[in-house]
Amino acid sequence: MKIIVRPDLCCAAQLCILAAPDVFRLDELGYNDSDGDEVPAGKEEEAQKGAAACPEAAVRFETT
Repeated sequence: MKIIVRPDLCCAAQLCILAAPDVFRLDELGYNDSDGDEVPAGKEEEAQKGAAACPEAAVRFETT
């Protein structure tokens, strides 16, 4: 499962990483910098929770 982040929607609320610290990473300004990363095996549920926490719905997933 690949992480897709819409940078135009990300508002740097950082709720994704609070909900799923083992899945997402942030850049130096606090924006989600995980676009294109693979969700680690066994972390799919955590990833979904992190995406659901995003107030701007900037995160989705693509099945690989």
